[in-house]
Amino acid sequence: MSELTVTYSDLRLQPSSQPQRRQRLATSERKSSFPYKHQDLCTPSPWKFIAVIPWIICLMLTWSVGILATMFQSYPTCSNNWHQHGENCYYFSRDILPWEKCNHYCIGLESSFLKLNMEEEMNFVLKLSKMQCGLLEAKFWISLYYNNEKLKWVWLDGTVVTLHKLQIRGLKNANNKCVHIKHGQVVAEDCQNDGYCICKKIIYLD
Repeated sequence: MSELTVTYSDLRLQPSSQPQRRQRLATSERKSSFPYKHQDLCTPSPWKFIAVIPWIICLMLTWSVGILATMFQSYPTCSNNWHQHGENCYYFSRDILPWEKCNHYCIGLESSFLKLNMEEEMNFVLKLSKMQCGLLEAKFWISLYYNNEKLKWVWLDGTVVTLHKLQIRGLKNANNKCVHIKHGQVVAEDCQNDGYCICKKIIYLD
C-alpha cells in the first residue's frame, strides 16, 4: 500500500516540474538572445553610409551649379566672334590694316584698340592668337608703339608699359615701330606694315 502511494505521488509531481522547466528554458533563451539584439542596435549598418553618399554628391553638385550660375550672372555674354574674359570682350579682325588705322577700326565696332592692363589678360590674348583658325602666321596689332619724342614704349593713350613680363622681340632700331602679336609672340615691326587688329570692349550689366 505504501509503494502505491509513493508511485502515485511521484506521478503527481512530474507534471508540476514541466512548467518550471519551460520557464527556465525561456529565461535562458532570452538571456542568450539579448546580447545579439543589443549588438545589432549599436553596430552601424554599412547600408546607412551607402545611402548617405548620393545625398552628399547631390549637395556638392547643387553647390557647384550655384557657383557657376553666380559667375555667369556676373557678366552678360559677348557677341558672336568676340572672345570673353571676365568683363571684357576681344575681337580679332579679319580686315588687314596698318597699325595707325586699327584705332579707327575698333571705334567703329564700339570698342577700343587693345591695351593690355594685366598679366592675366596678356596671357589670355597670347593664347587666343594661337587659336585663330587659318591665321596662325598672321600678326595682330595692339596699341603699343615706340614714342620717338619720349624715347619709350607707350600705349596709344600715352601711358607707359607696366607689364614687366611683356617681352618684345625686334626692339633694335625701335623708331617708327609698333607692336603686334604673332602666334603667341610679341613682336615690334614697322607701323606701316599691314596686319590684323585686336579690339577690346567692356560689357556692362543692364
